[in-house]
Amino acid sequence: MKGRLFTETKNIFNRVKEIYKIAELLNKNNGKINFSNLLFEITKRTLNENKFESNLFFL
Repeated sequence: MKGRLFTETKNIFNRVKEIYKIAELLNKNNGKINFSNLLFEITKRTLNENKFESNLFFL
């Protein structure tokens, strides 16, 4: 079960990372897109939270 949880967390992290890259690209192309700015911030925070939680998981 621990392995499955780790795998699912890794998959979610990778998906959020992909969304982050897309949002970053949209921000570079057009700074006026409010949705991409919001998406960028949300994914940035999610990535940081996941890194923090992953570190706690392995303590």
